[in-house]
Amino acid sequence: MTAPQTEKGGEGIVHSAPVAPEPPEPSVQEFVELTAVETPVPTTSLHCGLDLIDGHPAPLAMVLDHRVATTFVGWIADDKSGVPQNIAVILAGDKTYRIVGTTGLARPDVAAAKHNSAFISAGFSMAGRPSALPQGEYRLAMAAQLGTVRELCPLGRIIAIK
Repeated sequence: MTAPQTEKGGEGIVHSAPVAPEPPEPSVQEFVELTAVETPVPTTSLHCGLDLIDGHPAPLAMVLDHRVATTFVGWIADDKSGVPQNIAVILAGDKTYRIVGTTGLARPDVAAAKHNSAFISAGFSMAGRPSALPQGEYRLAMAAQLGTVRELCPLGRIIAIK
């Protein structure tokens, strides 16, 4: 591990460059199939972003090995309801699969960009192993439980499971 970059400030004071904390390692879940009742509905008020997949910037398309766990890091927030507590990473293909998690990681960048201080805890980190999924292509999305409604936020990314 390398030390944070420092620079000499006025009056001989040394200031450290801010270092973003890494999210904690999430426990690994198996993706499970969604039932028709659990299927989320699209909405315009739920917003989300996927920043990292396995510690690398999230590409628009990628291939995942079904035997290996994958970690997803990003954020999710709703204009009307704020930050949802219960969320899911969704893989939608011929059938739809999910892993569940919660928000709570600090995302001051999201709060600033959305001009909403309620979004400060919109971050998440979840890990899933797609071993039960059939090989093929899946659309990646996020879902949130907001009251009695499960809302969907497409991420515009394709994941191929091999």
